[in-house]
Amino acid sequence: MDFKQLAYIIKVAECRNITKAAKELFISQPSLSQFITKAEEELGVRLFDRSMNPLSLTYAGTKYIEAARKIITVNENMKRELQDIASCEKGLIELGIPRERGSYMLPPLIKEFQQSYPGIKIKTVEENTNTLLSCLKRGELDVIFIPERNLDEELEYEKIYEEELLFVAGDGVMNKSRCLDGYSNVINWQKVKEMPFVVLKKGHGSRKKCEEIFERYGIVPRIVFETNSNLTALRIAEEGIAVAIVPEMTVRLFQGARRFNSYSLDRNRITWNILAVYRKSDYQNLAQKRFIRTAQTIFANRIR
Repeated sequence: MDFKQLAYIIKVAECRNITKAAKELFISQPSLSQFITKAEEELGVRLFDRSMNPLSLTYAGTKYIEAARKIITVNENMKRELQDIASCEKGLIELGIPRERGSYMLPPLIKEFQQSYPGIKIKTVEENTNTLLSCLKRGELDVIFIPERNLDEELEYEKIYEEELLFVAGDGVMNKSRCLDGYSNVINWQKVKEMPFVVLKKGHGSRKKCEEIFERYGIVPRIVFETNSNLTALRIAEEGIAVAIVPEMTVRLFQGARRFNSYSLDRNRITWNILAVYRKSDYQNLAQKRFIRTAQTIFANRIR
């Protein structure tokens, strides 16, 4: 099968003009005319009606183009499938992830994935959410794992898992009077709104989510400290300096060494989704797809 012939004839059909098609194919107009004439002679039929301006397809030409496009699609899909098979034997996934989410997600994820795909290397960039999105859109990363947010139309995503946002305070800071009546593990916003808060700096997904939560409950928080780290925010809360809102994964990282208490933000848990985000325009190879599936399997089972 002469795939060049298929591509050239499809281009002429699309342009309906040999001169324009030749320019887009980076060949001369006489060469393309001769190519089309030779193809028609070999096939024994006229593909184009040259008496029309612009060119039009004959009935045979229409059938040829329909078949040609199907053949090219099958060929491209075959090449991608073969590349996928090869990509799971050897390759590289460039992953972006916020630093602390990386400390929570990467150890079990990389261990599990590399047991199945030892030839795939994982290169990570650990930055705040805004920086990771910029890197992804510039094509510097294959996929990023970030908390949910509004995304540009050029980006696509898949949900990895859902986690709760929690209110944390040091031992002795909270008591039942600051919780909802009948709920010892749910805060009463009217009773905590005057407390000092530690929050993440702007640019982090957690900061944006906290601002949305404060707005939802009509709270203007008294922010006494800003940090780049949910772990730092939790440690400040642990010392009784301020209270914080942190993702469930931050609390889980401190399990077994806790000197703080965590509470739900509402009777109906307030959660966010952790997403795998990639560019719509990029072909996602099999290794990347399986990496995301592995993350979904691991963390769907861990977060309940």
